[in-house]
Formats: sequence, C-alpha cells, structure tokens
Amino acid sequence: MLSCVAAVSPRVISNVMRPNQMSERHHDDGSTVYSFAEHFLVECPRCEKCAKTSRIGRNGHITLARIVCTSCGYSKDREMNGWYVGLPEDWYFQLPLWLQRSCCGKVLWAYNLDHLAYIESYVGADHRLRNPDPSATIRNATMASRLPRWMIDSKNRRAVMQAIKALREKAAA
Repeated sequence: MLSCVAAVSPRVISNVMRPNQMSERHHDDGSTVYSFAEHFLVECPRCEKCAKTSRIGRNGHITLARIVCTSCGYSKDREMNGWYVGLPEDWYFQLPLWLQRSCCGKVLWAYNLDHLAYIESYVGADHRLRNPDPSATIRNATMASRLPRWMIDSKNRRAVMQAIKALREKAAA
C-alpha cells in the first residue's frame, strides 16, 4: 500500500524544522514551483485515497504522465502537450491535491511532502533570508517570493503551522 509519506529530498532537509520547533532562519535556496513538481500527491478518482501522479517521460514536446493508486490499483497514463500550474491540483490529470486544508479563510495546499516542508520552513522561520547571489535565479520566481501574503503574515503563523501539522498527519495515515 502506498503511504503518502515518502522521504523528503536532501535539498529540503536543511530548511526543515523539527516538530514544535521554530527555526531561526530560512535561507532562500532559489527553489521555484518547478523544484517541487517531480510528483504530486492527489485524491484517487476511484477510491478517494492518496494516489501519486508524475511525469514519466517526454516524446518531443509531448509529456507522458502517470497516476498510480496502490490502495485500489487504479493506474492511468496520459499524453499531453503542456500542463496547468498554480492551482491546488496536479499538473497532468487536474485531480485535487491530497495535501490541502482550509486555513485562515483560504486553502493551504502543497504538491507533495517536499513542497509542504518548504512552506513549513519558510512560515516557521523568525528570519527569512533571500538568496544573496543575484545571478542564482530570478528573485521574483522563487517559492519564497511567491507565497501568498496571508500565509506568511505573522498573525496567521500559528494557524498555518497547525494546518501544516494536520496535512502531515493526513499524509502519514
């Protein structure tokens, strides 16, 4: 059975906080939304449990994608010419993300556990440091620069961190 809990990639580990611990600093490593798009945790269209979508290849400018649910065995491949970015759904099948929850009158969502760890690190940090290397990436394209204001507002920190904890628990179930 697929557990939604998977190893968090090493590039995210350095910024991840331990439970009940606020990080002093978050260092913007230049990650963009594309840095977290290796796979998506989604709601299976058949059994409504956690499934995984991912890009499995390319054929010219055609993207090959796959969804797999190990809870019910659902599997489907798809060829596509482009994808949708920035919504609380996967880019390939437009299925609702598994990691989403109402928070502060909005929806907190993450593509996968690496994405959630990045959000947790940024929101929980007392000091948020931008990447000091101006040639590293376009600064307005980094995840740190694109998080919504409500999510990073200090008055919402506790609620956002509680929602992140709930999403981690959902992924572990």
